[in-house]
Amino acid sequence: MDNILESLIAQEYTIVEKGSKWATTSEHDSLVIDREKQIFFWNSRNIAGDALTWLTKIKGFPFSEARKILANFRSYSETFVYTIKSEREDEDIIVYPKLVEVFWEEGLQNRNYWYNRLLNDDVINRFQLGYHDGWYTIPLFMDGTFRNFQCRRDVPLKSIRPWYRGIGPMLFNSEILKLVDNIIITEGTVDAIYLNQIGFPAISHTTGAGWMHKLWFDRFVRQRDIVYIADNDKAGLLAAKKVAESLSTNRVRILTFDGYSEKYDTIEFFRNAGTLEEFKELLDNARYLEEFGGIYEIRQS
Repeated sequence: MDNILESLIAQEYTIVEKGSKWATTSEHDSLVIDREKQIFFWNSRNIAGDALTWLTKIKGFPFSEARKILANFRSYSETFVYTIKSEREDEDIIVYPKLVEVFWEEGLQNRNYWYNRLLNDDVINRFQLGYHDGWYTIPLFMDGTFRNFQCRRDVPLKSIRPWYRGIGPMLFNSEILKLVDNIIITEGTVDAIYLNQIGFPAISHTTGAGWMHKLWFDRFVRQRDIVYIADNDKAGLLAAKKVAESLSTNRVRILTFDGYSEKYDTIEFFRNAGTLEEFKELLDNARYLEEFGGIYEIRQS
């Protein structure tokens, strides 16, 4: 991955290309990126440098931690094959990171699945969304290491499954947790991708309405405000409860699509002409768990 700097900046801001050489962001027009040299100039803050400078001077990471983050990014393209211990059996699962590029290339002419979910080519490329043998693929990384694909399709039946079985549940886009203080968590990975596309830092997970808090709690030490967007059904609210209780009820707020149809989610909101302003209002009105009157009421809803 040669554009590490752009990848880091894109995790928090929306990059706007200004030709092949230059780019800026929609949030800060004084932040200019030299795409050929992979350096930035933040003119209003009088700071310039490369990816390491971004992490140390802008994000405030110690030098040693910044080097580790960069090493994780670089491992995407430097590792060809390795093994991951299966959680179900005492065996190793052989993982081929090269498939990320292969499936992305297969999907270059087959993107209607992503377009129907409002994703544009830039974000499809950034997240390396692909296609193979009737399945649309989302690569999943943890700690900078490729671990699995989430495979999705609508026909002949709507289905979601992992590519490698036995690896277990994972957070999606978890690297962003090292870079932002506020985060949105969605039930669906595509919802999280779309929110990142429109400028909201978001992650998801592969457990549906579940939540593996014992595995993931320590990853949220930086976040002061967490909004969990629940699908509009009982399972979604129960998942929100699990997240709030595991990550601390005084920093997790729950966004529900009250008044909308059952199983209503983020993509449907924007597909049905919901605006950014309306979505921001929903975020502002997200409630803490205790404001629902307790988990008993959620279970009965």
